[in-house]
Amino acid sequence: MPDKKKKTIVAIELTNQCNIRCPHCPQGRVEVPMGMMNRDTFMQCLSYCEGYTEVNWRGEPTLHPGLVEYVLMAKTFNPALNLGFHTNGLLMTKALLRELANNGLGWIQVSLHCPESCFRYKEIIEWNRGLEKPLYIYADVDNTQEELTALSCGLTQDMFHKDNIANWAGFLTDYRIIYPEPGNRAQQCLFIKENKFIVAWDGSVNACCWDYKQLHNLGKVEEFETIAHNPPYELCKSCLWISK
Repeated sequence: MPDKKKKTIVAIELTNQCNIRCPHCPQGRVEVPMGMMNRDTFMQCLSYCEGYTEVNWRGEPTLHPGLVEYVLMAKTFNPALNLGFHTNGLLMTKALLRELANNGLGWIQVSLHCPESCFRYKEIIEWNRGLEKPLYIYADVDNTQEELTALSCGLTQDMFHKDNIANWAGFLTDYRIIYPEPGNRAQQCLFIKENKFIVAWDGSVNACCWDYKQLHNLGKVEEFETIAHNPPYELCKSCLWISK
């Protein structure tokens, strides 16, 4: 069971909509309700955030029309938040980057899923150098194909990370059993060990960052005080998450 550490929300999903379709991502391949988080739900989430906090989960955060405003709301509510998000970068502009930095965003991770993202990543790096308050900008590749794409677009190996392997909690491996004792696997999960949770755009609290279908929906954020982990979860036996 999880320890007695304070429960925290580490990711707030502004939207689960996305502007591209990547082969390795469940987006567009499974049926889930789509939408945008509203202000009230976002503020409820902030009451349970500390330190590292993502303002995205399954979707592309730059699609949310209130992104800049929500970043400012978060930093005003809690200036100590290490706030950032993951993005494919395609909708990022020099002006948007400046607004986000001025409003207190701390970091951006660019996913190099396509050549357009690779080229935009190089632009973002250049734009960031000219900011009065530069962000921490980095990039990831999720597989060998993406690494080759990044290299072919002129990126060098020191410009991106490639140290994580995941299978979307079984989505990429047909949910085959990888861990016959899911209870033991669950105890290795940081979400369970450190009492971390994710909130989807509609305010529902989720137990797992790879649970795209929200099979382990634990309740609503307004009930967060009473929500608790109850491992092992069904997806634990098929979840492959390795950080080298």
